[in-house]
Parts: sequence; structure tokens; C-alpha cells
Amino acid sequence: MKRLLFPVLMATISMTACSKKEGPAGPEGQPGTNGNANVKIYEKDISTSTWTASGAGAGHYLWLDVNAPNVLTSAVLEKNTILVYVYTSDFQGWGIVPYQTERNIRVTAEVGVGKVRLKKDQNGYPSTQSWHNKVRVVLIENTANAGALNNVLTRDIATAIDPSKIEGL
Repeated sequence: MKRLLFPVLMATISMTACSKKEGPAGPEGQPGTNGNANVKIYEKDISTSTWTASGAGAGHYLWLDVNAPNVLTSAVLEKNTILVYVYTSDFQGWGIVPYQTERNIRVTAEVGVGKVRLKKDQNGYPSTQSWHNKVRVVLIENTANAGALNNVLTRDIATAIDPSKIEGL
């Protein structure tokens, strides 16, 4: 008898809990603003650019400076989170930098005032089996002031962070 009670109870609840009728529509919400959360995207073709070797042999890499003096100003660097992507044969599409492939091709980016410097190597040598056609820079405007990391590092971690400032994922 006890074995039948649970399945019978579940069947009864599932058959009687739902209704085919749809309720009335709720009130109209306020119109939102059009936009993309303060994100700007810039792209440049680098397919004909010449990469420069930092030297020959192990421990060296290829580098390419992608100039963007009108985009990467000191104010932009200060007020934005910056992501760099490359269109690459390593993924047959866009890959976020830095990355390393299963063939030990490493690609990194250094973002500075006026330029992005891309670096790549394979097993520590300045040659790779990959190509890169485009670079994309994504600027995400910071909407709050960043806290200093050294505040957390110099105090007890349990007391360094205001619990009201922590949000769930």
C-alpha cells in the first residue's frame, strides 16, 4: 500500500495542478533605453601586415603593432575594460587573446596608448603554422570605480571585503 501511495499522489497532483486557461496580461512595462551596455567594437584588417621577429631561435616570438591612436587613448585605457580578439586559422574564426593551442601556438596582446601589440610563437620559436587576418578590440565602459587590489592583499581577506558589495553569480 505504501508503495502505491507516492505514485498515486504524484499522478493526482500533476493532473489537477495545471489549467489550460491563460491568465490576463500584466501591466505594460516602462520602455527601456536602446543600446548595448556601453560596449564599443573596433576591427582592423591585418592580413597584409608584416610580423617582426624579436630574434632567432628559442625564446623569441613574432610581434605586430596594430596602431589605433584615435581609439586607444589614455582616457579610454583608464575608463574601459578592453578585450582583444583575432580572426585566426587556429580556430577558423575569432579567438580571444591570450590563447594557446594544442600545437603550442601562443598568442598574447599588450594594449597600450595608441596601439595593440600582438605576439605569437610556437614552442618558444618565432614562427607559427597559423595566420591572423583581423584584430578586434572590444571596449566595455567601466560603470564604477575599481577598488585597489592591494587593499585585499594587505588585510585579512575575511574582513577586507564589504559583504554588501558581493553579488551572487
